[in-house]
Amino acid sequence: MKYFLYSIPQAAEYCAIGRGTLWRWVKSGQLKASRTLGGHYRIRKTDLKSFILEKGMFPLAHNRSQSNRIPIADDDAQIQAVLSAIL
Repeated sequence: MKYFLYSIPQAAEYCAIGRGTLWRWVKSGQLKASRTLGGHYRIRKTDLKSFILEKGMFPLAHNRSQSNRIPIADDDAQIQAVLSAIL
């Protein structure tokens, strides 16, 4: 059986959270992880997905849009243009 393993930074990116937060979950035992001979943590994909569902992080995790958008609601075209240029 082949498992896909995530490092702490990869899992944090997948969950859309900071590395420190994910590392604390691993260290506290909330998120199941194994250690390599070099002392690095690895998290199985199946364990990470079940943890995401358990914490209620789905569908935010892994399904985030790559582009950030901020809606501009104003009836003046000049203000819309200025705000668009600033943002």
